Amino acid sequence: MSLAHHFTHTAHLIGHPSRALMLDALIGREELSATELATAAGITAQTASVHLSKLLHGGLISMKQQGRSRLYRISNPHIMEALQQLAMLAPQEQRSTTHNSHTLRVCYGHMAGKIAIEISRALSDAGFIELDKERERFNLTDKGLKWLANLDIDTREYPPHTAACMDWTEKSFHLAGWLGHELLAAFVARGYVYQPSHETRFLQLTESGQRYVNGLKKQVI
Repeated sequence: MSLAHHFTHTAHLIGHPSRALMLDALIGREELSATELATAAGITAQTASVHLSKLLHGGLISMKQQGRSRLYRISNPHIMEALQQLAMLAPQEQRSTTHNSHTLRVCYGHMAGKIAIEISRALSDAGFIELDKERERFNLTDKGLKWLANLDIDTREYPPHTAACMDWTEKSFHLAGWLGHELLAAFVARGYVYQPSHETRFLQLTESGQRYVNGLKKQVI
């Protein structure tokens, strides 16, 4: 089977407006139910079921059964990245509003976007973490372990490194993996960030959160 056939088949799956809206809703989210995806696409549950079946068959999403509910997610990070890169192919004038709205968002359970990049850079400049580009991960330093203890994050069950995720909007790495998950939870618990609506993956940085980030930027070795 030729590459052209694969291209056209995948493009057809992604290009349908309803399926595109459902994929967009799934980007950066852990998982969503069929009902939530139908709402995101503005279609009936029955119509959504047909589209979800096609996306499943095409390998773009995966599904798990939880009780009576079926939960869907992007099938793997490579597809997530490909979808994000496709969005970046749009002319700049069409992307500007979307780009600005991505200053802070949830991506696979961790913070992403411009502010997440600033936080990761601040932690690196302060000597809390060190980027290993070859392995695409951040290594924690002794100073970083002490900082995490101040955030009440128990690191004993985790390795001394965490994944680094390439941010598609900023073309730079931000914290992911276990530390990305723990840091988001800590920020939410302290009121540094909040999610305006469970219907969206975007986050808002509060005034106290901005003060904390500014404080991180000052803790340079």
